[in-house]
Amino acid sequence: MYLSRITLHTAQLVPSQLLHLVERGEYVMHQWLWKLFPGGKERQFLYRREELQGAFRFFVLSQERPAESAIFDVQCRPFAPELSVGQILRFTLRANPTICKAGKRHDLLMEAKRQVKTQPDSRDIWTYQQQAALEWLSRQGEQNGFSLREASVDAYRQQQIRREKSRQM
Repeated sequence: MYLSRITLHTAQLVPSQLLHLVERGEYVMHQWLWKLFPGGKERQFLYRREELQGAFRFFVLSQERPAESAIFDVQCRPFAPELSVGQILRFTLRANPTICKAGKRHDLLMEAKRQVKTQPDSRDIWTYQQQAALEWLSRQGEQNGFSLREASVDAYRQQQIRREKSRQM
């Protein structure tokens, strides 16, 4: 595996790239990162984005080394953690939790909001959404070999993603 620190300096973008970024936001950034892994359809990588002044920084964990790029500053190193049973890890996670209903993916937190609105004791929606997200993360742990000692859900933000030549998401 590889752990990479990839920086996109917006001042280095040509006007058409900058316009593309403004119009399509998160989706275009994901597309650009995707191009760093040209090895086929199964380009598996995880990333975390941080906003800096005049730049975006991505921390990327991937099976293959990212390619060099004209728009990104790519710094990469091999990553082979030696984990042991019972080891405690801390992490920050930005996730897009979904559930599958009738063969389609749905936003877990919007689904939680819909469910709480139908209940007679319609308590605080955010509390209900936080609980749904924590239960989702706990299930992810059970399926993937980790458990949570402490967890919190700090925010929920919907993003409107515009795909080229496709429907709006």
